[in-house]
Amino acid sequence: MGKTFMAAIIVCTMLLSIAAGIQTVKVEGQNFYVKVTMTLITPTQNKTYTNNMYCAVNLKVEPQFSYVYVIDESVLYRIDNNSNVLITTDEGLGTEIYLGDLQNGTHKLTVTTQVKYVISASPYSSNSNQYRYATVYVQQFPSINFSVLSIPASIQIFSPQNQTYNTSDITLNAVTSFPFSYYYHTNTAAVSYSIDNQSDQHYVYGPEILPGWTDGSHSITIHAFKNDETVFFSVDTTPPNISDLSIENRTFISPDVPVRFNVNETSQIAYSLDNQANVSVNGNFTLNGLTEGTHSIVIYANDNVGNMGKTNIAFFTVNKATPSPSPTPKANFSDWIPYATIAVAVGLGASAQVYFKKRKK
Repeated sequence: MGKTFMAAIIVCTMLLSIAAGIQTVKVEGQNFYVKVTMTLITPTQNKTYTNNMYCAVNLKVEPQFSYVYVIDESVLYRIDNNSNVLITTDEGLGTEIYLGDLQNGTHKLTVTTQVKYVISASPYSSNSNQYRYATVYVQQFPSINFSVLSIPASIQIFSPQNQTYNTSDITLNAVTSFPFSYYYHTNTAAVSYSIDNQSDQHYVYGPEILPGWTDGSHSITIHAFKNDETVFFSVDTTPPNISDLSIENRTFISPDVPVRFNVNETSQIAYSLDNQANVSVNGNFTLNGLTEGTHSIVIYANDNVGNMGKTNIAFFTVNKATPSPSPTPKANFSDWIPYATIAVAVGLGASAQVYFKKRKK
């Protein structure tokens, strides 16, 4: 087949004439022609467009005989002084060519069609296995000059907002509007987002929950046609820490018990005594008029974004009983013996002295 094909290319006589989109091929004395009609729908001459450009082309190929088969249709286009770009299309269908992100200003578009077809063995051929190939290049359209004055898409971010969230699941909800049809310009109208200035972008298909955010500062940037909008926010899922509770496991003799503690961040503080309703306080406080016995208390701290911290249940005791007076000590006569002995001895000595004085007279 390959050798037959090459031989056919060598022996066939081809006369190419391009005029008004018609190519005539003469094979073994028989003329064949293919008529190619191309209609350039957009852009049009000297028109200004407000969005990224699409070139819309209708291409129609009309073979003369049933044994002329079109096997490939293509469109070549060139913007300004850039290289030709080849786009393959289908016969009889409109072709929409995305011209890219054109800068504002004047541009020049040149479009050319290219059709490849095969001519099978004709009734005038003696060899039914022979095939003849030919390629036609239709005369290009005159260059089209047009202008681009792009209007950026508008972006409105409803969530997240510039605030602090106490959850690691952040809802992304943004609305975009474009100066053209979203359906018709699917590539241009794509909306994406990036997180914390990362290069990775993710398409937006509607409101969605983005999980797994860590505590700290973050940003989300929405990207739409020629526009970017960034929102900054924070995540804080850590509750306040309450420490150094002063009354835990202690006994007090006064019914008025001071309560001291520390909180590591600005918070709204409350306490619950003996499972009763919470009582709000501004900081350290005193429990007044407590009854005797064992009591329990829990301290709560609620930070500015709603994270709630609390202590474990702390127990303490109030014992208001007055201490018993010390008993009066009993007399111990053994402590008096030395003193009594001295007194008796002194008395005896004095009596003896009187006696001797009287005897001497």
